[in-house]
Amino acid sequence: MSSWLTKDDPSPGKFVCGFSMDTPPQVFIWNGSKPYWRSGPWDESKFIGVLDIENAYGDGFNLKHDNQQGSVYMAWHVYNTSYAHFMFITLDGTLKRMFMDEQVKNPYVSWMVPVNRCDIYGVCGPFGVCNKNKSPNCECLKGFVPNSIEDWKKGNWAGGCVWKSDLLCQKNTSNLASSGKAQNDGFWKLRSMKLPDHFEYLYTEDSSGCQQWCLSNCSCVAYAYVTGIDCVVWTGGLIDVQQFSLAGKTSTFAFRIQSWVESKSKRRKGFEMADSMYTLELPIIGFDKILAATDNFSTTNKLGEGRFGPIYKGKLEGGQLVAVKRLSRHSGQGVEEFKNEIILISKLQHRNLVKLLGCCIEGEEKLLVYEYMTNKSLDTFLFDATKRVKHDWAKGFHIIQGIARRLLYLHRDSYLRVIHRDLKGSNILLDDDMNSKISDFGLARTFQVT
Repeated sequence: MSSWLTKDDPSPGKFVCGFSMDTPPQVFIWNGSKPYWRSGPWDESKFIGVLDIENAYGDGFNLKHDNQQGSVYMAWHVYNTSYAHFMFITLDGTLKRMFMDEQVKNPYVSWMVPVNRCDIYGVCGPFGVCNKNKSPNCECLKGFVPNSIEDWKKGNWAGGCVWKSDLLCQKNTSNLASSGKAQNDGFWKLRSMKLPDHFEYLYTEDSSGCQQWCLSNCSCVAYAYVTGIDCVVWTGGLIDVQQFSLAGKTSTFAFRIQSWVESKSKRRKGFEMADSMYTLELPIIGFDKILAATDNFSTTNKLGEGRFGPIYKGKLEGGQLVAVKRLSRHSGQGVEEFKNEIILISKLQHRNLVKLLGCCIEGEEKLLVYEYMTNKSLDTFLFDATKRVKHDWAKGFHIIQGIARRLLYLHRDSYLRVIHRDLKGSNILLDDDMNSKISDFGLARTFQVT
């Protein structure tokens, strides 16, 4: 299918729509020889990179394989014969599906692509992700930085992103291969995504085998295991990646990232961590900014010592006061708790809880940045003789009621039902008005009500 050359000339124009030779196939719109739009792969029921064509699937839209001819074509069953259905490409490369009934002679559009900037093929370049709901639309995948800062600032994202630092398997590939330790890197999972282009299909791998195959091959950049498709992997730049806002409608894929997890024996291990990029909305704060905020972790800024490391007072560039929890580098404990807190509290952001403002993962450094609570923790009032004098019964009862309400929220009212498992005076923080907020979710667990 091709566009017209002009509005008056039906000879083939510059835009062409058709199937790729991939397994599984994809629909493309090409502008000359260059891709202009892509549907994502077919999963035996839908193209997983197209969200708003559900009505077409409901009309019996399907992909047909002609094994004798070696061809693939689209077809749909028309249940309502009073409607005329047709599909075409406009002069500017828009693919439209239209209806026209017997009474209304003017056809109307039921579906079309592309509809926004993020639909345009590869708009953010290699290792860039496009999100139509963000400004600017493009950002780099975790562990990547813009290839050209100047171009990025101008809104020219075509150059994409590059690795911030080499992967562990790239730094010493020969040694890793000979020692069988190719599992030094880990994967970061992204949900509700349009899968990148240029994938390779692995016929025989299950979900765990898919991950293991990618982990044991340093050339493998990412993998996905999709119902109806099975295992697909990527060995080159991740291009045409799009973030959608409708969870559950699209796919999850995991891309390789340098592991920041260490065991007690200091040997690096692979890891997985879920990041929806849309539901978590947790900023990454640069380590240099945290150093400046805490005056290089000055002892005068130290607020106390937590279960797995010290906590510091800091001031960000804009003047905002923060509390920085620094996971001790000398302890093999706390990594799972650190990850757990990032995932849980970023999903649970609520006025009943101490707000998590961001995190930092820089080499061996793992830090969480929270809002600063002026009156610190409840235990300072309970065990400090000077402050205990000011802590009368009315204030104490107010704090107790607040704690009960916070727990009720976690146990009953939150969309994630949570058991804290580490509630104590040092984890109850107090704001200017002595309102209590719960912190430290490292040991917390979610549960389901049956």
